[in-house]
Amino acid sequence: MCITLYDVVQRAPGALAAEIDQEIIILDVNSAKYLSLNEVAAAIWRTLETPLSVDDLCQRLQSSFEAQPETITADVLAFLDRLDERGLLLRETK
Repeated sequence: MCITLYDVVQRAPGALAAEIDQEIIILDVNSAKYLSLNEVAAAIWRTLETPLSVDDLCQRLQSSFEAQPETITADVLAFLDRLDERGLLLRETK
């Protein structure tokens, strides 16, 4: 099931991540692969420390990054779907 703007999301407990030289690296323990996050994805990951709606997350990013709201929303939804597929995200569907 795809993530929607109304879902409430946060990092999954036990997700292993480290910040190295202003870059965040996440270990996907299910596949034993590392994910290297770009600046926007890293900002999303930091924000996911506490639960919030996807819509609120997109609005926060719009104030920090210069991009069209539709682009930010599409990118956020795609990234959150990837995290969800890997078991790195908790979500509550509204």
